[in-house]
Amino acid sequence: RYITCMNSHDGSSSIGFGSTNMVVSCSNTFHKAMKDLSKFRHTASASERLSFAVREFERALEEDNRLMHTYDRMTEVAINPTILSRVMQNVFNVDMNKKQDEVSPRKLNQVKDFEVALSKETNEKGNTLWGLFNAVTYYTNHMEKKGGKDLNYLMNGGGYKKNLKAFNTIVKELTYGMGV
Repeated sequence: RYITCMNSHDGSSSIGFGSTNMVVSCSNTFHKAMKDLSKFRHTASASERLSFAVREFERALEEDNRLMHTYDRMTEVAINPTILSRVMQNVFNVDMNKKQDEVSPRKLNQVKDFEVALSKETNEKGNTLWGLFNAVTYYTNHMEKKGGKDLNYLMNGGGYKKNLKAFNTIVKELTYGMGV
């Protein structure tokens, strides 16, 4: 995890602050990372820019701490059938109450692959919501076919959407479900 300050070399883009775990190595990752950061233009006075930068740096630290707290909470709550079913529904659009012959072969293959990831990650990280979330990210990062578009798929494509749906479903369970 890094607190990141981004700026273009020629001053043509805004200065942005945020928290990220990615290394920016090309224009595409720069623009993707920059899109999600809080920014300010170079035209403000030096005093205003410095004050804004300090506030944004503090905000980025607070956001990062909240995320780490959420991850810690995930390690404290066991997976139950309800949350597993919600994650499967939201991430894979599969109703776990349906019979196998009512689910497409493609979806069945996704579920089987995910079950392998779930077994692996819960064996390593425990039968917790943290293990469940890591199973989704392991599935999207290492098991799902991406057609040679790995980074785009994970940064803003289907993998990103699956990971975000899993995260939001699990956080909702922590906030409103049994994990409060």
